[in-house]
Amino acid sequence: MQNKAFSKIWILIILVAFIIGGILAWQYWWSPEEIKEGIADWETYRDRTNGFEIKYPQDGIITDLMSGSSLGSPGVHIVSEKYEKGSIKGVAVVVEDNPSQLSPRAWWDLEWDPYHPEEEFIIKDITLANNPAIEVIMKAGPTEFFRRIFVAHDRKIYHIFTLLEYQDEREDYFEQMLSTFSFLD
Repeated sequence: MQNKAFSKIWILIILVAFIIGGILAWQYWWSPEEIKEGIADWETYRDRTNGFEIKYPQDGIITDLMSGSSLGSPGVHIVSEKYEKGSIKGVAVVVEDNPSQLSPRAWWDLEWDPYHPEEEFIIKDITLANNPAIEVIMKAGPTEFFRRIFVAHDRKIYHIFTLLEYQDEREDYFEQMLSTFSFLD
């Protein structure tokens, strides 16, 4: 009789553990929806020439980056009041030709890495807008780092980046913008 009572207690404990685990799993897998809800009222920047779009906050200011700028390629720089600190105040999207249709990693190895041998960086394979991409974290100073995303699409390389401080709340803002990046096919 005592074994049956003991078994019922263990069954109850296991059941409660499954319920709590289910709630935690639900919260974990539904977090992208929370990001999307936070950007529901954002504006959309659409670049038909380069075939992409990205959302940004309503207070965002768009600046075109022309060829010959310090970045060397055309693109767009988006600044928001939410992003008002740091050297680069916003998120930039720069588009470069990729006539050989190199993968982001091969493009990095050929076009970027040889010119920055002294810089410390971490490279990780990711997916952006359903395309293979790489994320590069580059040290920019004692308290800052660049977060750079390179994605190849339609004979172009899209370079999306920002400058952040370590443990910076603006990284969530960058994640929100990245979650909206898409190609206009």
